[in-house]
Formats: sequence, structure tokens, C-alpha cells
Amino acid sequence: MDENELAETAWGLADSKQPFLCVVRPGSVNGSEWIEFLPDGYMDEIKGKRSCVEMGPTKTSIGKFCGWRVLESLWLELDLGEYLSFIWQVALELECLERKVIVNAIRRLLVDSEGQENFANTIR
Repeated sequence: MDENELAETAWGLADSKQPFLCVVRPGSVNGSEWIEFLPDGYMDEIKGKRSCVEMGPTKTSIGKFCGWRVLESLWLELDLGEYLSFIWQVALELECLERKVIVNAIRRLLVDSEGQENFANTIR
């Protein structure tokens, strides 16, 4: 990911006006330690029900947040993105990392009735 893609992703999340937890892997942007490439004022803009945090060690993150679903996706020979997009239908593959595309995808998943129905079916 380059600096522009990170900025577009970050502002797309913020512009969606939806609560979120953005987990950033150290080194996601070439030459970065963590989030120093986020736009100035971004962390202040997202205070409240939105947050951006540093990703912990992979084993810990997967164990705490994904659990057996990761094992299930491995068993089905799907990567986690495909699993979330095509099996659970709670994620979308994006053609590009542009602010408007990200805002529209988030609204489709979290605001539109189809997205809400998919989430409801997933947690049953």
C-alpha cells in the first residue's frame, strides 16, 4: 500500500460516518512504522465510535478475532477475504482504493438492507 492508498482508505472510512475499528499492520506503507502516514488531523477526526489501532502479533490477532472461522476458511481452501466476501457475504472486494469507492462499499455493507440482512444471518 502506498501513502495515497492509505489516505484514501482512511478518509473513506471516516467519510462513511459509520463506527469502525481500523487495524493497521506495522509496515503496511513502505517505510512506515505504523500510522505516521495517516493524514494530519485524522485521529482527531475519528474520535468517538471510530478508532485506528496497531495490529498485534498475527497469532494473537487471529486467535482473538477470528477463531475457528480462520480454520474453516483454510479447510475450504479459501483465503479469509474470499470467505468473508463469498461465503458470509459480509465483505466486498474493492476494485480500487479511492475514497468514494470505500464509502459506497461501507454503506452497501452496513447501511443498505442487503448488507444488514447478511450480517444478521451471519450472527444467528
